[in-house]
Amino acid sequence: MCSKDVSAVASPIEIVETTVNTAQSLYTGVSLRLADIGYLLKQIAEISKHPPFDCTFSDMYPIHEYKMGLKTKISFVCKMCNIERTIHLIEETDGEMDINSVLALATVSTGSGYSTINEMLSVLNVPFMSNSTYQQHHENVADIIEETAWKVVEEAGQEEARIAQELGEVDESGIPMITVVADGVWSKRSYFVNYNASSGIVGLYNWC
Repeated sequence: MCSKDVSAVASPIEIVETTVNTAQSLYTGVSLRLADIGYLLKQIAEISKHPPFDCTFSDMYPIHEYKMGLKTKISFVCKMCNIERTIHLIEETDGEMDINSVLALATVSTGSGYSTINEMLSVLNVPFMSNSTYQQHHENVADIIEETAWKVVEEAGQEEARIAQELGEVDESGIPMITVVADGVWSKRSYFVNYNASSGIVGLYNWC
């Protein structure tokens, strides 16, 4: 069995390929994989009873595994007709975040980091992505979070403006007047000397 990291060739995303000799089974010493069981069974059903000899999936054996983070696809070859087919463990859909980006989002949402998730998956014996691959997905997720946050803020502002107009709370120019409460904080520490952070946070809340 041989593994190849081609991350330095294409992009920071790590791609690991594993090729199996005919006399060596991919099932030997294999770790766990993340899979969509419904999608996996659907693909197995599609390649069963394949022409020209109506061979079944039981006549096929794995010859190649391709991993990119938590995404995995496995190539099978039929020992009867020599036909080769590839099965994806998780369906890839256009316009949606893949499983790697979803995990990066979950990591950010729970206040964790790469080391925590990597250790957890290692205990579960699930291969994880490299740190460089994770950081790329993390950056993509950060952009999505920012875009979503601005969209929510804009929608909330439009709704508040509509309510203000309905209540007649507008100025002479007809601009909606929305009452808000503001507050701000910044960190202060004292380790025998005073320390004030140069940054802080401000919150604006609608006053209903």
